[in-house]
Amino acid sequence: MMSTKLNSLDAILVFLGFLIAVSAAIVIKKIFYYFRYKQRVYIFPRISVKGIANIAMVISIAIATLLLLTVVSAGLLGVLFRAYPGFRVTIESVLIKVGGLLFGPIIGIFIGAVTDLLSVGLTAGMFHYGYFVAAMVYGLLAGIIKTIINISKGKQVRFAFISTILVSLVGIASFLYILLQPQPYEIHFIATFYIKQWELALIIASIYVAGLATLWSCMFAYYRSTILCNFGKVFYWFKYKLKILHFRNSFKKKHNLQETANAQLDWSARFGVSANKALLNLTNKRATIEKDNRHNWLFYFAPVLMIILLGEGIVNIFMLPQFDEMFSLLKYDAWLGIRTLMLVITIPLNIAIVYPVYRIVCPAMKYDYMVDTVESRSVPLMVD
Repeated sequence: MMSTKLNSLDAILVFLGFLIAVSAAIVIKKIFYYFRYKQRVYIFPRISVKGIANIAMVISIAIATLLLLTVVSAGLLGVLFRAYPGFRVTIESVLIKVGGLLFGPIIGIFIGAVTDLLSVGLTAGMFHYGYFVAAMVYGLLAGIIKTIINISKGKQVRFAFISTILVSLVGIASFLYILLQPQPYEIHFIATFYIKQWELALIIASIYVAGLATLWSCMFAYYRSTILCNFGKVFYWFKYKLKILHFRNSFKKKHNLQETANAQLDWSARFGVSANKALLNLTNKRATIEKDNRHNWLFYFAPVLMIILLGEGIVNIFMLPQFDEMFSLLKYDAWLGIRTLMLVITIPLNIAIVYPVYRIVCPAMKYDYMVDTVESRSVPLMVD
C-alpha cells in the first residue's frame, strides 16, 4: 500500500488552497455587492486608528501570554520552544483564533504571521517556515468562521448549519486520512505501545461527533422554549384542523352546506384567537433573542467551538506532524498519533481559554467588521 503521508509542499498547499478559496469568495462577493447592492467590498479591510490599536492589542496579548508562561516555567518552555517549535505554535494559536474571529480572514493571516515572528524573536525560539504557515492558517480559518457569522446575519441556527457542514467535511477528511495510513502508530511515552489505524481514526471521529453534538445540544438548550413553542404550534394546527373536520361533518347532518360554511367561519374566528396569541408569543420571543444576540453566551461559544474543531483538526492532522518529524527522532506516524491524541486535551483547553477571552474582548472593542469592508458606491474614493 502506498503511503498517504503529506510532505512539506503538500502542507503548504493546504494553506494555499484555503487562501485561494477565500480570495475567490471575496472577489465574487465584491462583484455581487457592486451590482446588486451598489456597494464596494474591500478585499483588505480599511483599518482605522482604532482598528490598528485593536489588532496590536490582540498580538500583544498573545506575545505576553507566551512570555508569561516562559517566565513562570523558569525558562523551561523557552527550551521546549527551541526544541519543538510546534508546541509554541499550539500555545500562541489561542489568541490568533480570537484575532481571526474579530477581524476576518485577511487580517487573521496577518495576525498569525506577526505573532509567530514576534514569538520567535522574544522567546529565542527557532523559526521554521512550516510553523510560520501553520500560525497563519489558524488566523485564516478563524476568519472563515467570521465570514460565516456575517453570512448568517445574526441567525445562529443558520450559522450552526453552515459551520456544521464545513467542520463535518474536515472531520470526514481527517478520519479517512488517518484510516489510510499504511503503518501502525508507535508512540513512545514511558513504554512503547501501538495504535492501529482504525483505533486512531475512531478517536478523531469521536472528537468531531462529540464537538458537533455539543454545538447542537447548546443550540437546543438556548432555544428550548422557542423550539417547544414551534412544536406546540404544529400540534395546535393539527388539533385545529381535526376539530374543524369533525365539526363540519357533524354539522352537515343537521344543516345545509351554506350554514355549515358560515358556522365554520364563525367557529374558526373564535378558535383562531388562541392560535394567533401563540404565534404572537413566538414572534416576540424570536425578536427578543435576535435583539439580545450579542449579549448571550451562545453567540460567543458557537464560533469558538467551530474554529477550534476546524483549526485544531486541519493544523494538527494535516500540517504539524510532518514538521514535528524534522525536530525529533520520532517518525511521522508517531507524531500523527501524538497530535491526534493531544486533541482530546487541546480542544477543551482552547475552549476554556478562547471563550472567556473572546467574550470579554469582542464587546469591549465594539469593532464592526462590515464597516471596514463595505461602503456605498456613492462615497467618493478620493477626497480633495
